[in-house]
Amino acid sequence: MLTESMAMWPGSSVSDVYIEHPAAYYISAAKVERDQVQDYANRKGMYFAEAERWLAPILSFVPTPLTTVAAEQVIARQQAMHCLLVQSALCA
Repeated sequence: MLTESMAMWPGSSVSDVYIEHPAAYYISAAKVERDQVQDYANRKGMYFAEAERWLAPILSFVPTPLTTVAAEQVIARQQAMHCLLVQSALCA
């Protein structure tokens, strides 16, 4: 409730106005932006699509769908990393 001087009564009251639109993208706090993903991918030496996939739960944007080429690059990189880790004879 508002008083004549537009103060809220009782003093502990809280009021909010939410405005939304289904097609709108809103500013997010504590979410990762596209430029941060690119920087992360560069520092880790991975493809952007791979970093996007790993960080998907905390992205502030809709990830681009993996194209066939990008998916093949990610799979090839994972296989190469696996071969380095286990030094398997099957990887030769």
